[in-house]
Amino acid sequence: MSTHSMPERIYKEWKHYSKERDLSFFDFVKMAVKNNFWFWHPAKKLKFIGITGTNGKTSTAILIESVFNSAQIDVALISTLAYRFKGINLAADLTTPDPVRLHHLLSRIVNVDVKHVVMETSSHGLAQNRLEGVTFDTAVFTNLSHDHLDYHLSMDRYFETKLRLFQQLDSVHGRAIINMDDIASKQVIRETNVPFVTYGVHAKADLTVQDVQVQATDISFLVLTPHGNLPIHLRSSGEYNIYNVLAAIGVAQQYGFRNEQIISGIESTRIPGRFEPIDCGQDFTVIVDFAHSPDALKNLLYSAKKTTRDRLICVFGCNGDRDRLKRPMMGRIGVKMADYPIITTGNPRSEPTDQIFSDILQGIPEGENYQLIPDRKSAIKQAIEMANAGDTVVIAGRGDQRYQETDDQTIPFDDRQVARSFLDGLSE
Repeated sequence: MSTHSMPERIYKEWKHYSKERDLSFFDFVKMAVKNNFWFWHPAKKLKFIGITGTNGKTSTAILIESVFNSAQIDVALISTLAYRFKGINLAADLTTPDPVRLHHLLSRIVNVDVKHVVMETSSHGLAQNRLEGVTFDTAVFTNLSHDHLDYHLSMDRYFETKLRLFQQLDSVHGRAIINMDDIASKQVIRETNVPFVTYGVHAKADLTVQDVQVQATDISFLVLTPHGNLPIHLRSSGEYNIYNVLAAIGVAQQYGFRNEQIISGIESTRIPGRFEPIDCGQDFTVIVDFAHSPDALKNLLYSAKKTTRDRLICVFGCNGDRDRLKRPMMGRIGVKMADYPIITTGNPRSEPTDQIFSDILQGIPEGENYQLIPDRKSAIKQAIEMANAGDTVVIAGRGDQRYQETDDQTIPFDDRQVARSFLDGLSE
């Protein structure tokens, strides 16, 4: 129980909530009553689905949210894209909010009678104990690859941080959903003390797929599960999305959703900035994607290459003030897999772009062809203007982000809008 007196506690909470423009005093009073005047933990009234891994967290979370919506069960989403629940949509400042922000969010979620929360659990959030006091009903492990080593310093420490999610599973009712195609899956299983469900495309698993048909802007496959087979057709491509769908189905079946509800939810999902096609009537394909780690870039370009009739043109870069060790790896992947790689800025932040480019170029073997265009808008323009019928242009690294951070400034910049402006110009 809190050491504050009740009036002190209520006053403290009102000081915080009075800054929320969409919350009236009446809403605040209702929330106070529902949360036992904050002397009880709001998290204890909720069931949590946590997703961890290097890649795929956002897509998996949104797919799960969509299945809940399809079944007409209210669910809250806490993710990189947004914090949203029951018609309320709040900007996400962090993938996993800090403890104060998180528990204020949970209070609001309880207030509108939502019982379930699906959330991305970032490695930073786990390492900084932002999720202390939260017990998870379900935990999903997507994959593990190089990222955030500027913070975690080693892959071992990075992985150990990811495992913390599974230590916060409910010891009685908890369930784990694990990607068996990832080399780290066996250790996740060893560290998990609750029943688990496995999924995979290649390894033996509880959920798997067959009859995969990949097109430039859509993908179809049959999901085989212990509870029946589910034909899936996604109106976005990328073979790696199969893993996100399998994870979402694994979670949905744990909650007893019918197969038709699961199919409807998944097939109706649109994930901004994740293998998002930009179609302005041009005779070549343009894809915008968030891929900003080596493994994500590799998977993105592999999927794009499979449906490209002619050249694969890729615009990519690396963010400033972040993991420098991955930059040479991304440079090597970009020039190896794209027919025409264009290196540019991501979010430089306060780091000199010359330093970022120098790190990227260290991974590129001598004699490889590439173009370096520091201005991102000019790089996208070059990629689109040089594309011919049958080509694919991939714009990687920022996805649905609407601002670019540079020199301590945040300026409006959306890769999708920039691409559309140049595509519209082609038809004029």
